[in-house]
Amino acid sequence: MFLRALAESGYFEPLEKLMIDPSSKSELKIRASRVMIEGAIEKTIEVISLGLNDTDPRVRAALVEAMKAIGLEPAVPHLIRQPKIRI
Repeated sequence: MFLRALAESGYFEPLEKLMIDPSSKSELKIRASRVMIEGAIEKTIEVISLGLNDTDPRVRAALVEAMKAIGLEPAVPHLIRQPKIRI
């Protein structure tokens, strides 16, 4: 509920911190990406892309799936910038 409220309000700073924090739980990152795709705005893709170098492959796969759900075309530049992605 809290993640949804953040995404709907457009206040992405806590979500950005969640995505880049290596100590954040994988399940929380995945849940946040699912909530953010409902907003489907450019900032959403930017925030989701912050977690693309996560050490957990489940997180990386979920984030790419979230980007795909939003629309792959706007996500392409963010995916290109991530040469270390392995799914």
